[in-house]
Amino acid sequence: MVNYYKLFPEFVEEQKISGRIPLHVFKQKMKIFYGFGGRNNTLDRWVTNFNEVGLIRVVKENDGWVVVVA
Repeated sequence: MVNYYKLFPEFVEEQKISGRIPLHVFKQKMKIFYGFGGRNNTLDRWVTNFNEVGLIRVVKENDGWVVVVA
């Protein structure tokens, strides 16, 4: 099993993520990089885990939710 926390820097670099990104776009990039199928619960759990350990911040803005990469 691969530790997805250790792959996070590679994910950010490969998907060219920086600054603020809409949450739905971030999730789409996660699907591509980590190879998710239709498992939305797992995807949401991973986003929550990344947020809890400080790799990202999920923030509510005027026009929706955004992810800020730490």
